[in-house]
Amino acid sequence: MKKIVFLILGVMMFFSCKGKSSQDVQGSWITSKVVVDGSQIQIFNSTLEISQTEKNIYKVSGNAGINRFSGEMQIEKGKITSEKERFLKTLMAGEEHLQEFENLFLSLITDAQKIEVKDGILIFKNPASKSEIHFMPDITGSWKISSLFKGSVAQEIVVSDLEIKFTEQPCVFSFSGTSGVNRFFGNVSFKDGKIYSPENGFATTRMLGSPEAMAFEELFIDILSNADKFSLKDNLLSFEKSIDKSVLTFSK
Repeated sequence: MKKIVFLILGVMMFFSCKGKSSQDVQGSWITSKVVVDGSQIQIFNSTLEISQTEKNIYKVSGNAGINRFSGEMQIEKGKITSEKERFLKTLMAGEEHLQEFENLFLSLITDAQKIEVKDGILIFKNPASKSEIHFMPDITGSWKISSLFKGSVAQEIVVSDLEIKFTEQPCVFSFSGTSGVNRFFGNVSFKDGKIYSPENGFATTRMLGSPEAMAFEELFIDILSNADKFSLKDNLLSFEKSIDKSVLTFSK
C-alpha cells in the first residue's frame, strides 16, 4: 500500500512540476507596456518572435520600431543571459523619438535578468533598474469561428470569420469580418491582458436573415464587442465576456 501511495504522490508531483514549466515563451508577441525606473512610458508598435533552437537556447527577432533585429539568448528557470554583441539589426533611420524608443526596447530585452509569462503576458524584467517590458500575443491574421458558448451552453455555429489587423496605435487592432448574415467592423484595444472596446465601437451592415442566423449574429457581436478577456493558446483565440461567462473561440 505504501508503494502505491508513494507512486501516486510521485505522479502528482511530476504533473505539478510539468504544469509550472508549461508557460512557453515561444511565439509571436507585440509590445504592450514598458516600465523604466518604476514609471510607465509611451510605447510604439514593435514586435518580438522567440523560438527554441536547442536546450535553453532561444532565437529572438522582430521589429524594434524602425529596424528589424535578431539575436540569441539563454533562458533557464526564468533567468536570462544575453550577449549584446550577438544582437544584430538593420540600419534604417527614423524619427528621433522612434530611434530613442528602439534603443530602449533593445536594451530592455538584452539587459533583462528574468523572464516570465503571467496571465498570457510575456514579461522581461530587470529588478536592479526597476524596468520591465511586456508583450501580448500577436493576434493579427484571419480566423474562423470554432465554438461559441453562452455560459456553459454550446450554441449552434453559423459560418463566421474574423480579420484582425494592426493599427498605427500600439495595442489597438481593427476587427472586421462576417457574423453570419452581416459584415461588421470596429476597433479594440488591449491593456495588461484585458480588452477595452469603445462604446458603440462595432458597426454592422443591416441585412436580414433567418431568425436563427440573426439570433446567432446578435450573440456573436455581443461577445466580441463586450469581451473583457482574451487568450491565445494552441492556435485557438478566445474572447470571454466575464459577466455571463460567454466565450467565443476562433482557429486559424
